[in-house]
Amino acid sequence: MMSWVLQYLVGLHQLGHEIYFVEKSGWRNSCFNPVRNVMTDDCGYKLKQFMSYCHVSDLVIDGVL
Repeated sequence: MMSWVLQYLVGLHQLGHEIYFVEKSGWRNSCFNPVRNVMTDDCGYKLKQFMSYCHVSDLVIDGVL
């Protein structure tokens, strides 16, 4: 996720909007894990990073699908 996306999410949240972030990945091995330096189907690293950004930005995460 690029930093400007998070800025939009935070700004819209601060304006009182209910935020939904959906990222489409319709192909195999579409998630990059920089720790292992591989493309994979496991988006766990990216999801963990996104959740930490949301926590720092005071965005509330109700659930992740």
